[in-house]
Amino acid sequence: MGLLKKQFFPQSDRPELLVEVTLPQGTSIEATTASAKKVEDWLRLQPEAKIVTSYIGAGAPRFFFSYNPELPNPNFAKLIVLTANSLRNAFIVQGDFERTLSYAHKGDFVYLDPPYVTSRDRSFREYGQTTFAENDLERLSSGLKRLDRRGVDFVVSYCDSKLARRIFAPWTIQSVLVRRNIAGFTGSRRRAREIIATNIDL
Repeated sequence: MGLLKKQFFPQSDRPELLVEVTLPQGTSIEATTASAKKVEDWLRLQPEAKIVTSYIGAGAPRFFFSYNPELPNPNFAKLIVLTANSLRNAFIVQGDFERTLSYAHKGDFVYLDPPYVTSRDRSFREYGQTTFAENDLERLSSGLKRLDRRGVDFVVSYCDSKLARRIFAPWTIQSVLVRRNIAGFTGSRRRAREIIATNIDL
């Protein structure tokens, strides 16, 4: 039997290294956290590892299309390692989102997933009462208009609400059904509607 041609196994261009920690069924979340911390501490000592992020009790959020997050499980942890080479040309900004958006130029692509503005659902207030308010959503709308004028493509994901539909009305909006699996409150995880707003022709 001959070897399969190379195109059946395209080279991966993802910069992340994924590490899974799976303990015996029935292991507590506390024990899983302790084991994952040992792995994380070792990884942080490696010169190739620049950023190490741990997700305990579930997989990481879907940060690229083909990655399928693992369902909640107290005996499972996933660590994501960003390597030195992946940051060689990176420019990291810590600050207000308007400042960050100001660095985007024509031909760039921007994805935004801001905290939800709501006073009725306490799960979204776990980010902090003043993390993201309605006036910030208005500022975001102004920022998106500036991106649009500069020729920057963007996609925003947000909870489906009258407020969001008003804010993102100038652009294409699609409603999608999603499942809340990461963080939050275990007993109230459910399916919910989100909208995808974009200035890209679909």
